[in-house]
Amino acid sequence: MHYLGAMELVHRNTSGRLPTSTFVLRDDGEDVGFVQIRHRPSHADDIPPECASHIYYEVREDRRQRGYGTTLLALGLQEARRLGLTELIVCCFESNPASKRVIEKNGGHLAGIFTASDQSRIYKHMFNLR
Repeated sequence: MHYLGAMELVHRNTSGRLPTSTFVLRDDGEDVGFVQIRHRPSHADDIPPECASHIYYEVREDRRQRGYGTTLLALGLQEARRLGLTELIVCCFESNPASKRVIEKNGGHLAGIFTASDQSRIYKHMFNLR
């Protein structure tokens, strides 16, 4: 695994309809991914309401398979705890087994499997941050 740099807050207005904090993970000064923490769960129109989630994260395609996703989510969970969130929902599509592994490595427990409007399956994971 590579040396991982510090996660830095990207300043963003969090007073809108859906308060959100966005963080960027940098390694040696280069952005490798980001995590968005929604202060309350939300979902896109094509996602079942049961899969409203708190966290979305993404690692640059050329940096995947190096442990960045696991680190990024771990740091995001720490920040969510700092924000006062005690229970978190994180979802991923069945078509993304790497994300499922990242979530489970960080302690996410499968809470259900749901179907999106396009018939893709979604795994819903719960985190207890207490």
